[in-house]
Amino acid sequence: LDVCPDFNTTITATASEDGATYQWFANDEILDGETNNTYIINLPTGSPTQTYTVIATNADGCMGEASTVVNLYTSNEFCRVSEGISPNGDGFNDELDLTFLDNRSGIEKLQIFNRLGKVVYEFSNYTNQWVGQTDEGDILPTGTYFYVIILRTNDTVFGQTPSGFVYLNREAQ
Repeated sequence: LDVCPDFNTTITATASEDGATYQWFANDEILDGETNNTYIINLPTGSPTQTYTVIATNADGCMGEASTVVNLYTSNEFCRVSEGISPNGDGFNDELDLTFLDNRSGIEKLQIFNRLGKVVYEFSNYTNQWVGQTDEGDILPTGTYFYVIILRTNDTVFGQTPSGFVYLNREAQ
């Protein structure tokens, strides 16, 4: 799991039975008082990789364990909504990558609008699927498009429904 520095990111554990108890650990050290099924991570800039583990125990005493490794994004560049993409296959800004935002708040839906306000692309549970195509898979021309993102939870930085523009550049070499 990659996270942005100095931002809250929630990790969640779910047990198959109701009434389970939880205990969280960071790098094999118990986190006193962290007994909910969620844990909020907030790593400062420059933090090393962290491993978070949760142990869930059901009413019969059966235990299950899960871990996740958490890294900081290498640049704050990855912690903002890009204002441009160039889907030319060079591996740089080929898609509208909102993985960081999905990790932070969960993305319920992304909508892309053309300059006339018509929805040209819509995707539920979005992370990074838009590369400048319509819902039907047709290639959109170079130009400015507008987005609305509907988040699962209110984000302290981006709110509940961030919106803005993204320039789609088909001529980038």
